[in-house]
Amino acid sequence: MAEIFFSSDIADNVKGKVVVMTGGAQGIGAATVSLLYERGAYVYFGDVDDVKGHQMLDVRNYNEQLHLFKTPYEERGHVDIAISCAAIVEPNGWFGPDQLTLEAVMTEPQPLKNTIDINLTSVVLFCRLAIAFMKADKGQANLKGFSKSIVLLSSIAGITEAAGLFAYSASKHGIIGLVRSLRALASTKYSIRINAVCPWATDTQMIDNVRSIWDKHHLPLNAPNDVAKFITQLATDKTLSGKSVLVAGGRGFDTEEGIDRTMSEWFGPLTEEFWRGQKAFGTYRLVWYFLINMSGTFLVAGATGNTGRGVVTTLSELLKENKTFSDYKILALTRSANGTATQQLARLPNVEVIEQNWVEITADWLREQHVVRAFIASHNEPNQFAEESTFHIAALSAGIEYVVRISTTAANVRPDCPAYYPRTHWAIETLLSSPEFDALKWTSLQPNVFTQFWLGPAASLIKTFRETGKQEPLRLMASEDAAVGPIDSNEVGVFAAHLLASEDIDSHNKAKYVLNGAEDITGRQIVDLVEEYIGTKVEHVVFKDMSFIEHAAAQTQHSKNVILSIKHAPETAWEGKCGVDTTSKEVLQIAAPKKTPAEILKALIQGP
Repeated sequence: MAEIFFSSDIADNVKGKVVVMTGGAQGIGAATVSLLYERGAYVYFGDVDDVKGHQMLDVRNYNEQLHLFKTPYEERGHVDIAISCAAIVEPNGWFGPDQLTLEAVMTEPQPLKNTIDINLTSVVLFCRLAIAFMKADKGQANLKGFSKSIVLLSSIAGITEAAGLFAYSASKHGIIGLVRSLRALASTKYSIRINAVCPWATDTQMIDNVRSIWDKHHLPLNAPNDVAKFITQLATDKTLSGKSVLVAGGRGFDTEEGIDRTMSEWFGPLTEEFWRGQKAFGTYRLVWYFLINMSGTFLVAGATGNTGRGVVTTLSELLKENKTFSDYKILALTRSANGTATQQLARLPNVEVIEQNWVEITADWLREQHVVRAFIASHNEPNQFAEESTFHIAALSAGIEYVVRISTTAANVRPDCPAYYPRTHWAIETLLSSPEFDALKWTSLQPNVFTQFWLGPAASLIKTFRETGKQEPLRLMASEDAAVGPIDSNEVGVFAAHLLASEDIDSHNKAKYVLNGAEDITGRQIVDLVEEYIGTKVEHVVFKDMSFIEHAAAQTQHSKNVILSIKHAPETAWEGKCGVDTTSKEVLQIAAPKKTPAEILKALIQGP
């Protein structure tokens, strides 16, 4: 299990926030009220203890819970945090021999019913009220950088067996189930986090009957303030969502992470079937959205860039034909809303185009937009790792299910590549492959060099010759004899769109797909195509030309050595390692590239 630590700095984010709380008069609840109050929160709480409580509250009574929420909402216009601490222990003996006679079972045990009603039923209703009042924020809260939060008090009895505590254990297990069933809806649809705290034995009146046994065996005992700290941490730390945190001896551990990470061990060969079953029955998040008539958002960052237009155009068509995603929106990001390409995308079905720099995106923004899947093509610049890794951390925190990203030529994606940016892509793929990112499914596309770079100089010479009858030197990045499969960027976007619309993303998780064009071409063959167009010999050809990098290095504000390293990027192509025979079979099965170099050159000459 991953350990979670209390951060006083993060807990200070509670200052000025409005907190609604049940069970705040004693024990863990009282310690939490004190901690929140000391850090500047406005705390509204109730309890059945009319001496210690802020107000009398019987959580079994829906109207009394409603009043508890209405009071701060009417006074302050918002509710930011909701904490449910009210709980009781069941009476002893109702499973004992004298309570299992036919005479005894003729009467419903009211104290048992109270345990379930207080510990579980009331908590379900508490969550319903909390989400409704948090959604209805009147805009008076200063919530910049803060995400609203629900924290429920479960118990170690909600994680493992608790001998003799039959109804109590069942109710506390129910709290964990409530968190798991609500976390996708609350975080993605309403931007509200929900977590549970599961204390082991804590020094309150609840353990009075077993305190001597605990002390005798020198077992770790929580102080009420230990648990209060983790309640506050979960309430204020926007990176924690859907967690069940065991608190033992003052330390906190994320039990959900351990369950998810070890699923293949305890589920064994049925793990894959389990996930397919989840999807088939609608508990897999996206299908579940569809069943309850909710729609999500597909995010396309850089929608008017090299690959982005192909993604948006194809995805718009695919969603129309897909019953699961037909109501989903495509949010196309661009740095400028002006321009022909932007206007064309805005006219497509289910597409909304907005001006937004993707490097400024936060987890809160992703939640507000209800983003469930995303496409990203980051810029090959020295700060690329910082920018893209920040996005992926935000996506992980926001609960995004699947990201398709653009990498670079597969043969270059390695830690010792002389060119800097393929090393960056290797580092990003390594980051995403780490256990910490297991909750975020992703696919990395490794396209060969784009055709506009490989064939662009040839098209330029042809157009100039037609206009002036003169030739400039033909400077090709290609070598004379190495066969390379350059790919049209639009066809990369087409394949990415098919992945985004897939209902079986598990089969693509952590995959790295190599994409090449339909046919190989050598530098000499490019020259032959040019000569066919101009009807004469090309006078001056420069193969392996990377002189434009010298100009870029002279203009850059970054390290010149870093920029100059790009000169090494085509070396694997010159060595014959980037032919169409390296294309991944999944690419050929799903959306095989169709455009040949000759067809692409013709299109480049004709222009848009």
